[in-house]
Amino acid sequence: MTKNNSNIQHKVELPVSLILPCYNRAAQTRDLLQSLRRSCFTCEIILVDDHSDKILKPLVDEFSDLHIQYIRNKENRGAAFSRNVGVEAATHSLVAFTDNDCIVDEYWMTRLYEAIEKSGTSTACVGGKVIAVGNDIYSRYYDYHKTLDPWFFRGKFYYLTTANALFRKHVFLLVDGFDESVTGAGGEDPGICFKLQNAGYSIGYCETAIVNHQYEPSLSAFARTFRRYGRGCAGQFRKYFRPQEFKDNTNYAGIPEAENEDEY
Repeated sequence: MTKNNSNIQHKVELPVSLILPCYNRAAQTRDLLQSLRRSCFTCEIILVDDHSDKILKPLVDEFSDLHIQYIRNKENRGAAFSRNVGVEAATHSLVAFTDNDCIVDEYWMTRLYEAIEKSGTSTACVGGKVIAVGNDIYSRYYDYHKTLDPWFFRGKFYYLTTANALFRKHVFLLVDGFDESVTGAGGEDPGICFKLQNAGYSIGYCETAIVNHQYEPSLSAFARTFRRYGRGCAGQFRKYFRPQEFKDNTNYAGIPEAENEDEY
């Protein structure tokens, strides 16, 4: 879990707009904002309240030092819509996303920013590692199967998740952002990645950019989550997926191959 780093004296200001779609979960949203307060970076933060049952503005006001821009939707429209609203309000050329059941590592955004700056312009977005906060059987399952990590298969990354992601804004807008027909939580992130690849862009990965995810430790929540993910991803797959070039490098872990067989 993210360490409390109250000893950080200087924070790096990053030219990034961080979009936080929030619907209820006030306690977990507070955990997320506290982790951003502890971080070693600052950035523009835009919290989009997707018409929560209780207005989240008083909670946001507790974190006045973060200078959060608060937007409340007139009705509940879903995470995809809320993220698009946040991007429209963003002032920077890079837009990042995480969820309000996450806790960010103190160097999270710095690592993502460094990774995308080092990548070529054909890299549309970069994702990182998502680690469970809890140690219950459900959390261990998510970690073991790397459920929210970028999906690497047959030599390339096919999609990342918005729990941990940084996009180039102009490319995001080029493919019209997230598909707002996805009103539940899950599926819109593979969808935009498929659209980006169809447009000729690639997906990057930064293993050291870490967020911690708070999973609900119950069988009913586990079933709901995979039902949501399955339904959302299946719809986006049918709508946007196009066969990609197959790279058979037998390297399924995403680790760069050594130039010499004696190297490790």
